[in-house]
Amino acid sequence: DVSVLAGKGIFVLPADAPADRFRLPLRVQGALWLRDSGPHRDVVNEAINGMRAQAALGSLPYLLMHIARDAAPTDRWDEAEAAYLEGIQFARETGQSTDLAVSLAGLACLNARRGRVDACRDNVVAAEELCRRYHIRLGSFWLQFAQGDLAAGLGDTAGAVRHYEALQSALAATCIADPDQSCAPELVEAYVHLGRLEDARRVATQFAAGAA
Repeated sequence: DVSVLAGKGIFVLPADAPADRFRLPLRVQGALWLRDSGPHRDVVNEAINGMRAQAALGSLPYLLMHIARDAAPTDRWDEAEAAYLEGIQFARETGQSTDLAVSLAGLACLNARRGRVDACRDNVVAAEELCRRYHIRLGSFWLQFAQGDLAAGLGDTAGAVRHYEALQSALAATCIADPDQSCAPELVEAYVHLGRLEDARRVATQFAAGAA
């Protein structure tokens, strides 16, 4: 079995145990969740290559989405895009609607950040129907984030606020307090641009308290 020693980035897999379709996803998630940047990050590429070799295609879209999500906030945008696109391709080939919707929504966020207006809107349209039909909340959250970032980049600060507020309300309604899903920093910045300083202070204080 996989054991994760939090904070140390150590992953133990019995030498005589095959790296099957269940262990490999766990090994990748451990490296990503711990934000490990040391030699244990090699486990990500090892797992992906192992799954390709074993033809465990059903797990690849999910893992590729996590890899893309991990790279997107950094300057590794090309790596994130490649992982999203490959994940989307595999999800379509294997008929995995949830992974397809979430990867499309993630790609929409990335394209919004890169200022790719048409590509972002195409991703939103493609993902919205899937998220609505299958009640995929995570994808819906990311679509709000993407549209908020896109509006902000286009100078439509009021439009950005509408999307960011909708996202914050949806997160609160589902009792999700994960700072990685929150758009509070972006909402604070938008409030400041609009001169809504009290709202900016309120959201900043709430976010700081929740992230502590």
